Amino acid sequence: MNILVMKDSFWDEPTIRYVGRTRTGLRLGNPWCEKYSRQARYFVETKQEAIDNYREWLHKKIIKDYILGVPTIAFDKWEVGYLTQVIVLARDIQSNRVLSLGCWCVTTLNYEPVPDGQEKCHAEILYKACLQLIDHWKKQDLLAARKNANE
Repeated sequence: MNILVMKDSFWDEPTIRYVGRTRTGLRLGNPWCEKYSRQARYFVETKQEAIDNYREWLHKKIIKDYILGVPTIAFDKWEVGYLTQVIVLARDIQSNRVLSLGCWCVTTLNYEPVPDGQEKCHAEILYKACLQLIDHWKKQDLLAARKNANE
C-alpha cells in the first residue's frame, strides 16, 4: 500500500483512492481538524490531537463495534455512512482494486503500519482499520468453512 500526496494526475487513476475531505463533505477524511474546514465535524488545537482522536474513534468505536456486531443504530447517521465507506474501501483493498490512498499529508511508498501514536496522517490509521476488517472477514470465512466441513 502506498500513501500519496494527491496530484492532478492521480484523480483519474482507478487504483488510487482519495481519502480526504471534499468540497461537498467529509467522505473518508478525518472528522477532526486543527484548522478551519467546513467539512470537519470537530475542531482541535493540534494536528496530533486530530490524529489521536481519529484513531481512538475509528478503532475503538466504529471498527470495534462493527466487528462485535453492535447494531448500527448505536451510531450517528454520519458514522454509519463513514463505516459503509470504510467497508467498501477495505473490500477494494482486499481485492487489489485499490493500491494507494491519496491525501494531502505525506507520501509513503510501500507503507507498513506503525505502532499507534506514530502515524503522521489519518490515511495510515484508515489503512490499519481496513486491515483489521480484512482480517476479521478472513476469520469469519475460516469459521464458516470449518462449520460447513463438520456438517
